[in-house]
Amino acid sequence: MANNPVQIVLNTKDYFVAPGPGSFGPSKDFFQDRDHEFVEHRDKLSRQVKSIASAFMRSHMTSGVVKVSLQREAWAKSHRPQRALFPPEKRPCIGASKIGELYFHVTADDVLELGQEIAVAEPETRRRISAKSGKEYVAPSTHRSEVGAVESIELPSAADKRNFTAEDAVRWLADPRTAGAYFVELFSLPPNYLPEYVGDYFQRVLRNILAEVEKLGLMVQTFAVDTKDATGQRPTGVFGVRLTSSGAAGPTVQDHSRLLSLFDRYPYVRRVLLPPILIGATPEQVLNEPEATTALPEKQRGVTYPRVGIIDGGLGEHLAGWCLGSYIVVAPAHKQTDHGSQIAGLLVGGQLLNGSSICAEPDGCDLFDVAIFPDPDEQQAFDAYYPNGIVDFLGELDSAVGIAKRDFGIRVFNLSLNLLDPVQGDGYGVVANILDRIADRHDVAFVISAGNLDPGDCRAEWSADAASALHHLASRTVLETVLQPAESSRSIAVGALNPPGCIGRVAGVPAAYSRRGPGLRVGVKPDVGHYGGAMPDSKDSTGLLSWADAGSVITIHGTSYATPLVAKTLAALDARVASPLSRELMLGLLIHGCEIPKALRDPTLSEVARQFAGFGVPSGCDQMLQTPDHAITIVFADVMHANRDLQFDFAWPQSLVNRQTGGCRGKVRMTLLYRPILNRDFGAEFVRVNVDAYLRQEHGETFTNRVRQAFLPKDSDGSHFEHELIQHGLKWWPIKVYEARFPKGKGTSSSWRLSIESIVRSEEAFPAAGVPFALVLTISDIRGSAPVFNDLRLHLTSRNVQMADIRATTQVRVQP
Repeated sequence: MANNPVQIVLNTKDYFVAPGPGSFGPSKDFFQDRDHEFVEHRDKLSRQVKSIASAFMRSHMTSGVVKVSLQREAWAKSHRPQRALFPPEKRPCIGASKIGELYFHVTADDVLELGQEIAVAEPETRRRISAKSGKEYVAPSTHRSEVGAVESIELPSAADKRNFTAEDAVRWLADPRTAGAYFVELFSLPPNYLPEYVGDYFQRVLRNILAEVEKLGLMVQTFAVDTKDATGQRPTGVFGVRLTSSGAAGPTVQDHSRLLSLFDRYPYVRRVLLPPILIGATPEQVLNEPEATTALPEKQRGVTYPRVGIIDGGLGEHLAGWCLGSYIVVAPAHKQTDHGSQIAGLLVGGQLLNGSSICAEPDGCDLFDVAIFPDPDEQQAFDAYYPNGIVDFLGELDSAVGIAKRDFGIRVFNLSLNLLDPVQGDGYGVVANILDRIADRHDVAFVISAGNLDPGDCRAEWSADAASALHHLASRTVLETVLQPAESSRSIAVGALNPPGCIGRVAGVPAAYSRRGPGLRVGVKPDVGHYGGAMPDSKDSTGLLSWADAGSVITIHGTSYATPLVAKTLAALDARVASPLSRELMLGLLIHGCEIPKALRDPTLSEVARQFAGFGVPSGCDQMLQTPDHAITIVFADVMHANRDLQFDFAWPQSLVNRQTGGCRGKVRMTLLYRPILNRDFGAEFVRVNVDAYLRQEHGETFTNRVRQAFLPKDSDGSHFEHELIQHGLKWWPIKVYEARFPKGKGTSSSWRLSIESIVRSEEAFPAAGVPFALVLTISDIRGSAPVFNDLRLHLTSRNVQMADIRATTQVRVQP
């Protein structure tokens, strides 16, 4: 029986230590014993740099940006060409696109000097004899190593800046929801770079662009997209630019073409984007038989309910008794309350209609109505409320979240709305970036739907046979990627699964309409899955119900409706704990409590399960906060600082230790969640800090790691190139889950060490305020009988580890 509360370590700060001295080791020769190929490669780079120098001279440029693509084997931080070729103090890295595709700021003189640095790389493989071991080793110079690491050096091309034509733009911008404006993203400069370049850099570049626009005889309007991050320090460098007129007839395709050509050739324009279009998710909904009516639950006095803000088109009057407050922008004539009301119905009475196997949390939920999304069928209305499109919409969302948090303490917001665009593999979207800034400003969490496929693109129902399911997925050619802003790093994105009890469907598998991740080349998206209702069959059965009004019950389906089930569990965690949890711990407990559905546990489906359900389906709040006697869950929550690692030594539970051999048996699950600094200037490398955790067992004079990340291939030996660590090990992703099973015992010692370590990108400084984190560790007996909780708790208290039940602890929340 689960009746032992989660234990939180109160004196985590006592376990921070200075890390041991690090070493990059000798430089790597990427062309070892291929000297002829190296010379050809070096000469190719020299020609590319000479071409760049000529382009600078022709255009009279005194400075600009070059794109440097790295060999795949050189993606690791230690191989970046930033000692000889691109030293940060002279030629700083100012951005990235794809993984291993970097942008550097250079002056005209830098380009000439860069050519000289490339030329001095020695043509032959060098070897040395180790004075310590007497063995021969390869010892390239820094120049040869860095030249070998670089694949190419080029000026950014028009294809790097946009992927649409002027004709495409005219069609897209005709939609009133776009505000008719491009998003123009400028390269940023490091704040500590040359003062003459930084200063009012963005404003100066924008003025120069507008001067060039005027020379073309065009007229534009500009507006800021989002100027500050949560600390008010880092501008985004994104501006809205609206082409207004070049004559009485208004802007033509040719006018757009000339404007885009200007952006293409301007050196400090990094990218031009078509503005995102916000869409509602309203799949077909079918009324049940007329006699299928059920009243909404009534609110009880003296009960503390979870609190959730619903960002949508408004809530129906039948939900007024559950509403704490509202932030209403949309007039009654432009409201569409069906979608938001059905979401609210699941929050308020989902268990009453669907049972605890689908809706784990007890009925009842306090609501905050954020009615800021006009009826999606009235596209002109969106333009009337939000002249600058999505930018103005997000401004209202920011205001609403601030009021809900300040006046009612609401920290969880349901956002079952998406953008028309799928997540881009190499880009962290503008809207996701702004949502993350809002989340940091107010210390809240958004729960976002992964998005639905169009009806004609939906998959056939999932087969119970794993091989058949894989074959069907492999044969599909439809783009199924999760929709923006699901890539939001601070948010939880939710995919939809078929609910249990839906006749004729496999329970727990991806719903036929649910989109798949990750979208981005890094990380896990969606983060979790939940029951969103199945596609209707001939009898219109979806297995998920909500309210159409105060009494009428309807069947529903969509990722929109999986999302509130996750939002409620997250809000329940926030409500049930006596003292406020840090956002990282709240999200960490949610992820830690996830489980992959039984139908997706076939080993051949592991990657597919990740793409649709992320870390799994969250358990109920009470289950997350309690463990049985044969298990213990321990939490560490604090802030990582530069040059500090967490190192926590402990003894394995004695009831799981073999007294003769010292071998340790059991099962381990460990979840790490942290808040890194984010910078969308760096594309797929937008997460700028990596934090990793290790659970090590004493082995001779050292400690050996005994856990692996949940999505790491089973045959991995722990030695990977950077691209493998990113793809499978989730390096640089702020949510990591580790697992291990020792059914027969592991090692010969009961001495273990929990370590948490961090690194920053080579272009980045570790944030002075540190990186908030939470780690949740569960150790359990696979056999389900050993007194693990009592064993380990008694051991830790005897070692003066200050612990408390998480429900009663005086937890100090880390402020953003």
